[in-house]
Amino acid sequence: MSTLVEIEEAILELPPKEKSQLVDWLDEHRDDIAPVTDGQQAELRRRQSELVEHPELAQPLNADFFAGLRRKIADVCTAQTSAR
Repeated sequence: MSTLVEIEEAILELPPKEKSQLVDWLDEHRDDIAPVTDGQQAELRRRQSELVEHPELAQPLNADFFAGLRRKIADVCTAQTSAR
């Protein structure tokens, strides 16, 4: 069996079409891979209700938001890789 690092490296080497197929597969199997707990589901419902009742609380998702999210993900991945 491959290590997680080997799998990650192999994924990065996939051609774009196969990466897209992998993303589709992961999305289809999301509940099997990372099931949402009852507590998480309740929190999602609470947040959704809150936004329906108070739409002014919603924050727009723009390019800056996604750039910041990418940085956070990269930081976490870097930290996990260096911890191995």
